[in-house]
Amino acid sequence: MLNLVATWFLYFVIYSFLGWMCETVYCSIPARHFINRGFLNGPFCPIYGVGGIVTIAVLEPFISAPAVVFLLGVVWTSLLEYATSWGMEALFHYKWWDYSNRFLNIRGRVCLLNSVLFGILCVVLMYFIHPPVERFLLRMSVLLKTCLSGGLAVYFIADLIVTVKAVLNLNQRLEKLHMLKEEISAGLKDKLDSLESPSVRFKRLIEERRIFQHRLIRSFPHLKSSRYNEHLQKIKEAVHARRKGKKADRR
Repeated sequence: MLNLVATWFLYFVIYSFLGWMCETVYCSIPARHFINRGFLNGPFCPIYGVGGIVTIAVLEPFISAPAVVFLLGVVWTSLLEYATSWGMEALFHYKWWDYSNRFLNIRGRVCLLNSVLFGILCVVLMYFIHPPVERFLLRMSVLLKTCLSGGLAVYFIADLIVTVKAVLNLNQRLEKLHMLKEEISAGLKDKLDSLESPSVRFKRLIEERRIFQHRLIRSFPHLKSSRYNEHLQKIKEAVHARRKGKKADRR
């Protein structure tokens, strides 16, 4: 049982990493700069890990029919992407990606192009990637797989905690900006215990450097807040302006 759990967890890790590579290349080439794509800080996209192991479990009975594997892959991965987009928006109040401007999209959460690409990836996974990965893990000792799984599980949990904390802190930051904006709009005077006016505090909070928050903003260029999107866009502008400034300094 321990061997089975460790094996499937390592499948999850491997496909999370391969998914991160695909997403990073897919997003970095058009942007012409490196984008550490993914919700987590490390080189892993858990949605691909989940998609990989469920795809293997669900599509294995249809391995003799590539067309069926492709079609079921299109449907299954589209459902996963839609559910992930909806769930992450419900949990964190952000829309992490938006395909609204793409052909045949559903509420900007999924689109035809991505669904077809994911279907192709399912075919590639089932016929070309998973067989050698499976053989590789079968040759690995149970002890090594268990140790690797344990260490990587600790890493994933730590990375998840850091990332979720960054998202929650970003939410608090946006809420503070909203409150300061209301103070500015109401024309409130400085508080006696404050040396800064609301407008100065607003500007300082916009330009504040938060490494993990800014990493998320760079990773998801189309990130939108369902509550305070105006303030989020100002933070995004400040992050991009700082990045351009660093590029100019290097020249």
